[in-house]
Amino acid sequence: MEKIIINERKYAQDLIESIDSIQPSYRDVCYIIRGLHEAKKSKQDILSFLEDADLTRLKLNKIRLKQLVDKIVDNSTKRPLRNMDHISLLKQDVEKAKSLENMRYQMLMFTLIVLGRFKQQTSERGSAWIRSPIQEIFALANIRCREKTRHDMLRKLLELGYIKLAHAPNNTSICITGVESEKFDAGSEPVVQIKEMADLGLLYRCIVGKPYIKCAVCGRLIPKKSNRQKYCRSCYNKVHEH
Repeated sequence: MEKIIINERKYAQDLIESIDSIQPSYRDVCYIIRGLHEAKKSKQDILSFLEDADLTRLKLNKIRLKQLVDKIVDNSTKRPLRNMDHISLLKQDVEKAKSLENMRYQMLMFTLIVLGRFKQQTSERGSAWIRSPIQEIFALANIRCREKTRHDMLRKLLELGYIKLAHAPNNTSICITGVESEKFDAGSEPVVQIKEMADLGLLYRCIVGKPYIKCAVCGRLIPKKSNRQKYCRSCYNKVHEH
């Protein structure tokens, strides 16, 4: 799943600062170019910076790299890097998720609301339509299930009037009922601030009081099973493999 970046400017800066210790993806290279351009670096400076980085797995030779830099820099004025610290949720957003009886439905609804608020707070028109693939939405919600179950859960939310679906054929866009009308104003007071698009289902469980901790290595939220627990299963195996 491709990570959704909330604060693009900070993400680009972090990549630039850590370039000597990472192998950036093609998407990361694009962010690095945009970040350096916004820092007033010339095309030649950007090229020199990237030529010193480890881009071997991307198979970007000097000609292709120059073409990429030219393309991104020339189009950079159309959409500057987003400098957004968090996604804000209103009290009624959390209450809407809590109104569902089943915890998995609550986790899914919360995730959909976060995605809807993200679209609303980042799009020029304030649109709250979600165009993420359904499988990725469920992964963000920390819900593992079969494809049929995913569609059954969405159909249930549709029947309850919690979501709307696009009418056009082959369009799987989803809109959360009421999100576009419930906009933030000067008197709005967010009750939750989402700073990272990851483990939204587990984050919701934390919000409603379920015991969770952050893995001491990767920082992911994990269910708390004991007071001595420090790591998620993957990091535990890495820490204790020697």
